[in-house]
Amino acid sequence: MRALAIAAAVLAVGSAIVPPSFGADLTVTLVSITPKVSHGQRSTLVIKTQPGVTCEGYISSGGKGGTELGHLPSRKANATGQITWMWPTAGKAGQRNAHVDCTSGSQTASVDAPFEVI
Repeated sequence: MRALAIAAAVLAVGSAIVPPSFGADLTVTLVSITPKVSHGQRSTLVIKTQPGVTCEGYISSGGKGGTELGHLPSRKANATGQITWMWPTAGKAGQRNAHVDCTSGSQTASVDAPFEVI
């Protein structure tokens, strides 16, 4: 009986120190992207996820699922969960897509952000 009481006390103490976000589903949302950008100008992509989460991605042509044109390097979300990427736009005019994958432990989440090079 005493062992059971000790185990219950350890569990109670252990659960008190688990952060409230433990077990929460990982999310990633688009905050903003430059919707139309001229060749050679800078595009900016901002996403929001949970603080400390690592995200990376790529730019593709022709919209979602097109040919990969460039890499968005791995970045860690700041204290508010925000990550920003900026890059010079190259190539011919047309539709593009910025795809971002975020990972936290075994959880993953992604977001796509279409934009246009004019």
